[in-house]
Amino acid sequence: MGKLLIMSTNPQANPQTNPQTNPQATGKDEPLTASAFRDLAAVIDIFRTLGGINQLEATIKSHAEKIEQVTQSVSTIPRLEKDVEKNTKDLNELGKELNGLGQRLDRQIGDLRANEISDLKSFASTTRTLGYIALSVITVIFTYLYLRLSQGK
Repeated sequence: MGKLLIMSTNPQANPQTNPQTNPQATGKDEPLTASAFRDLAAVIDIFRTLGGINQLEATIKSHAEKIEQVTQSVSTIPRLEKDVEKNTKDLNELGKELNGLGQRLDRQIGDLRANEISDLKSFASTTRTLGYIALSVITVIFTYLYLRLSQGK
């Protein structure tokens, strides 16, 4: 904001040339009149007002900066909304992929269990067969030993 400059068109209003407000302008040492005091009070009020205007200008500048910050923040909202939408879409796609991986893993675990169970059944069958063979061999050996020992008497 610019400064306010007040100039009077009345030559008597200039304190430098007005004999009422500047006794040295006339060359006389005269006391100030009541109107001179009123004029002086008016000038002081003007300076106080100008000081208030300076403070108001600083406040306006501060508010303008805050408005600019808010405007910048507001302008980022659409971009943030797009980012959130994209992230949501990406997360949904990842969720679908993860779900598909989970289903594949579940099928593979099921197949592995089925294979292991089949292998275990085969192993049990083989073990049972070997057990029968071992029992048969032991029976034959004991029978042979029994017969051999019983004949030797």
